[in-house]
Amino acid sequence: MSEEVVIEANNLPPPENEALQKKVEEKEDSNEQKSLWNIDQFIQQEIEDGNNRKENENENTNDKVIGIDDVENVTEDISYEAIAFADPDMNFSDDEPLSLNIDVSDVPTCELNKLDVYKTACEIIDVIPVSYYADNMNNEELIMRNHGLGPKGAKAISESLNKTQIKVLDLSRNWIDAGGKYLAKTIADNCYITELNLSDNHLGIKGGELMGYMIAQNVSLKILNLSKNNLSNREIKAIAEGLKENNTLVSLDLSYNKIGDIGALQLGRALMVNDSIKVFNIGWNEIRMKGMAAFFQCIKSNQSITDLSVNNNGAADTGGAEIVKYIDINRVITRINLCSCRLPDSICQSLFKALEQNTGLTEINLDYNCFTDECFQYLSNFCQKTTVPRIIHIENIKFSEDINKKLE
Repeated sequence: MSEEVVIEANNLPPPENEALQKKVEEKEDSNEQKSLWNIDQFIQQEIEDGNNRKENENENTNDKVIGIDDVENVTEDISYEAIAFADPDMNFSDDEPLSLNIDVSDVPTCELNKLDVYKTACEIIDVIPVSYYADNMNNEELIMRNHGLGPKGAKAISESLNKTQIKVLDLSRNWIDAGGKYLAKTIADNCYITELNLSDNHLGIKGGELMGYMIAQNVSLKILNLSKNNLSNREIKAIAEGLKENNTLVSLDLSYNKIGDIGALQLGRALMVNDSIKVFNIGWNEIRMKGMAAFFQCIKSNQSITDLSVNNNGAADTGGAEIVKYIDINRVITRINLCSCRLPDSICQSLFKALEQNTGLTEINLDYNCFTDECFQYLSNFCQKTTVPRIIHIENIKFSEDINKKLE
């Protein structure tokens, strides 16, 4: 189907296929599906496999992952490749290290204001000041997308940022790269910014390594968007540790990154401790069934998340079983996005039974999953029983032609 199908649960027509309906009823009388996954097995397997993987990573990179305890030792070297990409006219050789240490106290001026600090930083770093930033730095909301800041431009802004009273800052799509660590260190001490968007900036390990420190230290941020930044398990570990220390952040977007199974486990453990996050998005990552299972095992008792997106990750049957348990137990969640999670028919029976019990979950997205007509029978039975209005998204499900006609 080309258009999205949204079912109001109370309006779904009853099933007409008696044979399939009988099969469904027989399954409903069977024992509850057993969990196929044990988190301890997953952890042990990762410990055994991790040593060799870690040795290989160390051989291929000299980058050190910077944690909260290492923040004072942040290197000031920005990769030549990153800067050259942001500014093709710049050329550096390996024997010419680039230092961006800035101490505006050395400048012979009296109490520099924020504009003076910014212009002085640009002069020392040798980067052209961005007029849009200079003209709007007194505003409470600064939307500065697609300005080509690069690492050096981000460094210059970070020098003056804490002298402003900006509350909403959007620096998305600026190819900040390694410059992210300077922004992170500055914003960690900022008490004005409540909403920060650093999405689509290619932060990677160089720019993302201090985001965990920023999250742990900042006391004003409410909404943080770090999507589309090539963040891997290494950076996610620092972010997870930061979440354990933070009690003010309410929305975190980590979608479209490179989070794997270990990263999912680390985030799940962090959310066992964190009680402030209400909106959490890890959609479009590289999490497979083991990581999804571990994540949902960890967050079953979370009492803050109301809106959860894990779409476009591979839950399959193993992860799906833990998702069902989460829905059955958790009474805080109101919206969950399970689009394109490779969920099979085998979890449908228990899924809709869990939905019967969890009347607080009013919207669920099941688009692009591996369901068939059998799942539709469970869905139809559920819709006949429920007394609570629900929104169920079922776009591009491989139902038969007869069922698709009913849904139209």
